[in-house]
Amino acid sequence: MHFLKILICLLFVQAASFAQSISSASAEKFVRLLLKNSDSLAYLVHPEQLRIIHRLGISYPEVKNKFLIANDFDTKIKEMILAGAISYQYQIVPMDSIFSKVVITVPALNTKKEYYFLDSLLVMQPYYYGYRWPKIESRYFVVHSSEEYLTNSYAIENMDAFVDKMVKLMKFPANLVEQLKKEKIHYYLCIDENELLRISGNVAKGLYFMAADYILTTYNNHFHEVCHLLMNYRLQTTPLYTQPFFQEGFAVGFGGRGGLSPETVLDMGAFIMHSGLIEDADLLSKRRFSNIDASISYPASGFLNVRLVQKIGFTQYLNLYRQYSGNEDKAGSQLIKKRDIYYEDIKKEMALTRFDQVTPIQDTTFISVKNIVKVGSFGSIKSDSSGYYFFIRNQMLVRAARSDRDYKSTLFTELVPAKDYRGEKYLIKADENEISIYNLLTNTLIANYVKSFSGDAKNSTQNLRFFKISKSLLDGNPADWQIN
Repeated sequence: MHFLKILICLLFVQAASFAQSISSASAEKFVRLLLKNSDSLAYLVHPEQLRIIHRLGISYPEVKNKFLIANDFDTKIKEMILAGAISYQYQIVPMDSIFSKVVITVPALNTKKEYYFLDSLLVMQPYYYGYRWPKIESRYFVVHSSEEYLTNSYAIENMDAFVDKMVKLMKFPANLVEQLKKEKIHYYLCIDENELLRISGNVAKGLYFMAADYILTTYNNHFHEVCHLLMNYRLQTTPLYTQPFFQEGFAVGFGGRGGLSPETVLDMGAFIMHSGLIEDADLLSKRRFSNIDASISYPASGFLNVRLVQKIGFTQYLNLYRQYSGNEDKAGSQLIKKRDIYYEDIKKEMALTRFDQVTPIQDTTFISVKNIVKVGSFGSIKSDSSGYYFFIRNQMLVRAARSDRDYKSTLFTELVPAKDYRGEKYLIKADENEISIYNLLTNTLIANYVKSFSGDAKNSTQNLRFFKISKSLLDGNPADWQIN
């Protein structure tokens, strides 16, 4: 019996020591160097993680340890701890056989930070939670999916095509393009916001994880966050803060928002600017910008940024972006000069510029088009040389010939909960007030027409179930489409 107790104790100690991958001495050393903001802290980062963190060459002059961005104690808190004004405590939490977590708590301020370790060396939080996730590699991306059904080959190819377009627009040097193809954008695709919170510590639907240049998101085509990464990659060395008019305006204008294509957001931005729903001063300072609802400030700044790039070219735009970037104090106090962004000129030129590709038509116009593409119980599609013409009773599902068998559209489940997803590519909905076109393979609203935003709200007899779209909006061969 005594031997059995000893054996059980030995097994427990062995299991505990095996599970705790960082020793108390190593944890104490890490905490001490963290509080001192020491250069030596980099030696405690896992070498492969350190390579990943610096693989794209993006750096910030005011940041000593890039891997601590958004996960470090404020300098004043560190100074108070080192001066003995407040105390701290830390705890080692075993995670599994090779990982541990060090939790540092400052009780007086009710704040804490968590750090993950592999064999006593620091790794990024997304790496710990995602290291067993399935991976798909493309020309520019490594897509880490918590579940294989979250993405598909079409969506990944669409991301590569987007980067191709952006590196051309942004005038990337050839060496940076080749480096991006080699080193990749690591794209962590989460099943929902709870999973994203777990792997990042942030409440969000998507974000650019600057500490390691990852994209963490719940969207399988989150171009907005990719734009943030590409801009910093284009700049290489850049201050940590940029005026939100430029930072968010660029990402919205060219990348849309999560689940929304740029065109749908820009159309809203044109309406906001034309209707005077936002004052120019609301966009020209960080404080005013931050106090405006993002559903207004983001589309408006996106519209102006796209028009600004079109007007002055990307090279001059990049100089402006640099000019209005700086440390936190500069970004907080700096005001954007209206003449720098050609504000008055753009407003005069814009009238009510529409970006969308959906145009309501009369039923007689639809009838007059002779070339029938598809007919189904839920509507029909016709075409001519300039576009597709639709009649929708309520909603139409378009299935393309190509689909990934295991893929499941989360957007389809949200919008059509009564049906099972069977590989449909497009969902088109129309009623008396709105037309919406969704790409279900990318989970994106790609076109939207809202009567109240178009100046047609008074025309109550207009039937939005008849409309025309540009052929460029839908890809693939119409002969392969199936509609229901």
